[in-house]
Amino acid sequence: MSKGRKTLSRIDREIGELREEEAELEGKIAALAGRLERLQAREIEAFRELAVFRLGQDGADRVGGPLDSADKQLQRLRARRDAALAEVVGDLENTNTEIGHLEADRSALAERLSALQADIDARDEALIAELAGNPDYQARLEAVDAAEAIALEAERKAELANEDRVEKGRPYEADSLFMYLWNRHYGTPDYRSRGLIRSLDGWVARLIRYRQARPNYHMLLELPRRLGEHAERAAAAAIAETEALEAFEDAERDKAGILATVKQADAEAARLGERAQALMEKTAERTALEAKRAAFNRGDDDITRSAIDTVAQALQDTRLKTLHRAARLTPDKRDDHLVEEIDDLRDDIEDLDEDLERLRRVERDVELKRTELEDVRGRFIGERMDDDRWEFDDDMIEDALKGLLRGAVNAATVWAMLRRRGRYRPGPSRPRRGMRMPPGGGSIFRSGGRSRGGFGRGGFGGGGFRGGGGFGGGGFKTGGGF
Repeated sequence: MSKGRKTLSRIDREIGELREEEAELEGKIAALAGRLERLQAREIEAFRELAVFRLGQDGADRVGGPLDSADKQLQRLRARRDAALAEVVGDLENTNTEIGHLEADRSALAERLSALQADIDARDEALIAELAGNPDYQARLEAVDAAEAIALEAERKAELANEDRVEKGRPYEADSLFMYLWNRHYGTPDYRSRGLIRSLDGWVARLIRYRQARPNYHMLLELPRRLGEHAERAAAAAIAETEALEAFEDAERDKAGILATVKQADAEAARLGERAQALMEKTAERTALEAKRAAFNRGDDDITRSAIDTVAQALQDTRLKTLHRAARLTPDKRDDHLVEEIDDLRDDIEDLDEDLERLRRVERDVELKRTELEDVRGRFIGERMDDDRWEFDDDMIEDALKGLLRGAVNAATVWAMLRRRGRYRPGPSRPRRGMRMPPGGGSIFRSGGRSRGGFGRGGFGGGGFRGGGGFGGGGFKTGGGF
């Protein structure tokens, strides 16, 4: 098993390795892209030389006009791209610095909060041991136990009565004549029919012996209601006893100075939540900037695409195609080397394009895995699961991370595994005595999968006290746990 901070370190290590792989791929892509630009520039220059050789300077000026224009446009676009990339890199460096500061603050706050929690737990445990010999406290515990037992039994009886009503009421409700008279309130002061209708209703009532059956059905309906009301009163009494016990515990914790520490822990938790939220937002900014930088490096940005289109359009000029074809067909060996060079350049450019596209696909895949894992990390710290009260199975963590890196699962699945299979161990709780409601306040008695609800604000049987709330949706508790 790994505690929360160790698990976070494991996630960070995987993110770091993905970043290293991504940086290596970006470097390779940038090197290939630079080589491709140089080959394209040489292709333009080779065509210009071929035009001068075959047409003379004047003819070359006429044919090479589109090439000169493309070359100038290319230089302008490259300058724009370099400036835009430099701006993104500068913003990214600033954002990384801010993230570093936020992460350092968050880590320091988490350390302080863990120390406060450990102090609260130790003092709560000592207080529980002290109260074990307090007759007043023991009497209060017994009162809660007794009230809970009564409430549970009352709820059980109400549930059984409701089930009995459904089972025994089925024959009555299947009899259309009986239900006709029942719905018309026959035999009660609310019955309003007169004359022939009243006579016919009386005839039907005698036919089915309605007056003998009605009290039984009425009792079937009435008993669950009365028992339900009794269960609600018993639940309210159990809540009152529990709240009185919690008030006594809070007073004892206050005298021991524990609540002051809890208040301090709550304040630290609030600050930690703010840092975690700011860190998530700043990380999202960094992810967007890194996506922009990666797009520039792999040539997916609008400026680079415009540059590529500029070269392609210039080289599609009909006069250049005619010049190239004529040079290949003539036996003059003096221009053969230029033709061969242009052909070789085009082969090399085509090969480089294929290599670049392959590396771009790999780099996009690594980028996606890294951003998904960073999303998991953001949620992990946002819900304070790096608290060492959380524990995670090492094999589960390893399987989840490997699955994400293989592409077998996504970030949502990894996060669900962490939330579902992580175990949170709260601080000490009051001694358990007698019958207890399950944690969370839900009833242990169920009918058809539906809970009737529970008692109390925190549930019985795990302690009532939980200092502070959580942030990011759950899990975090500041205090120890009476």
